[in-house]
Amino acid sequence: MAGTRTIRVKAAAADVFDFLADGTRSPSWLRWVSAAELGKYGGGVGATYLQSLQDIELGETRLCCRVIHHRRPVMLGIEAASLALHPTATFRFSAEDPTTTTLALSVAVPAAIPGGADEVIARRWAMLVLAALPEIKACLEAPPAPRRRQPCPGLREVAATALTGATTGHVPTSVAWRG
Repeated sequence: MAGTRTIRVKAAAADVFDFLADGTRSPSWLRWVSAAELGKYGGGVGATYLQSLQDIELGETRLCCRVIHHRRPVMLGIEAASLALHPTATFRFSAEDPTTTTLALSVAVPAAIPGGADEVIARRWAMLVLAALPEIKACLEAPPAPRRRQPCPGLREVAATALTGATTGHVPTSVAWRG
């Protein structure tokens, strides 16, 4: 089984490549992945990512994916290494201009016993990856999320000390951080 889909993304080819090459970001564009972490190596060919799955139709609760091609920003290849037939997904990046990329995604499932469980699972993975192209586009074209302000540890103590000093006329010259 093989299939290819193409989509246009309003982002630079290098940015699209970097987003997809970082396997820890896969939960943002693969709805059936609830979490992902780096398994081995820090990137490039041979890097593996462990994904926690929400889709019981793959027959697994965790999936190991390995980078098999890493040619920035032209081509990225991923293999579902923990599935029996090792289906692959190959992303090809073509810059239309500095801010627009055509992304072509091809999936391949090696020949197996027709209708066998391994083939069914490998085909399901390939179809799910192909179906994720709109999610990739949405993630890359979404405006950046507003940063939430979070207090630093110990900030309340510093603010309270400063207020106390302001009301008594004594402003502290040194602050001890607690947290």
